[in-house]
Amino acid sequence: MYNFHDMQRIPKCRFSTSGVEASKRYEAFRESMGVVFEVTKPSATGSDFSAEITTYSFGEVLLVECETKGQHFNRTRQMIARDGVDHFLIQTYVYGFTKHSDAGREAIGSPGKILVIDTSQPWSAITNDFCNCTLVVPRRLLAPQLTHEDAQHARVIDMRNPFCQLILGYINGLLHSVGEMSVQDATEASRVCLGLIAAALNRESAGGSTKTPSLLHLQMLKSSIKRFIDQNLHRPELSIDLICERFNISRTHFYRLFDPEGGIAQYVRARRLDLAYKKFSAPGHEWLSISEVARAVGYSDASAFTRAFRRRFGIAPSDVPHAPSLNLSSLANSSRTWESWFLQL
Repeated sequence: MYNFHDMQRIPKCRFSTSGVEASKRYEAFRESMGVVFEVTKPSATGSDFSAEITTYSFGEVLLVECETKGQHFNRTRQMIARDGVDHFLIQTYVYGFTKHSDAGREAIGSPGKILVIDTSQPWSAITNDFCNCTLVVPRRLLAPQLTHEDAQHARVIDMRNPFCQLILGYINGLLHSVGEMSVQDATEASRVCLGLIAAALNRESAGGSTKTPSLLHLQMLKSSIKRFIDQNLHRPELSIDLICERFNISRTHFYRLFDPEGGIAQYVRARRLDLAYKKFSAPGHEWLSISEVARAVGYSDASAFTRAFRRRFGIAPSDVPHAPSLNLSSLANSSRTWESWFLQL
């Protein structure tokens, strides 16, 4: 049994442009938000621009309140490959909206709706002035509860889903209760919230059905296969037959598992190229040749590797910009602590 007064309070961090020189406010926000999005085309600049980010660390998840001006938010394939961030962002809105369009598909986040962003997939959206709340959830925590973990990007849950009002109320309750909660309380509360979110997404995916034991088994199998692939990207002999033999499944079953990714061959190729981009952009790796990186990610032909790389990222391997190293220890002593929390989830 523990004493309430001895429990550790929830860590909190606040970033604000209010104390920043007017001409540097947008740049400060752009740099801070750069841990997950590239932001451009602000609707206000100079002293007219403002932004505030308040973040609470709930152990393995973050609760982030953001209020700022209209602008464009983008997450490119290059960013995804470079940073390797693999979280679900569950967003609710107090006011304002965000609008994402991709290949004719549109997703709008606004008050009364819940928007899901998968950071392992590209994102491009425009906003007006807005205030939203984002639950940042590492994939490992939510994916095992989902029927289709790779089909959640740009999903919108609205009031037609009976779980929507429950989730909106729960997240709002977390914000109002956070000052009275301990880390232990927050951890338990976040588990309940993730269960509600998974139920809502599974209902949308399966037309009202919940996850069955057989679907749970398939999801766990797919997660194991993905880990095996990531651990063996360097092997040119990594093949469908090798994976089927390793996991004792038929080719038909295997193909069906990876249909949402466009097929297993496309999935493996994307993972190899993403790893290559990360190697090229890492600080201190300027000396690596294209042939060396190609071999390190399972390509025996450097020319084929270069063509595939161009198709995925739109640039040659030699043109990959080297990312500056991020000093997390310095972030821990500033108002930008939330960035290190986000990257270390």
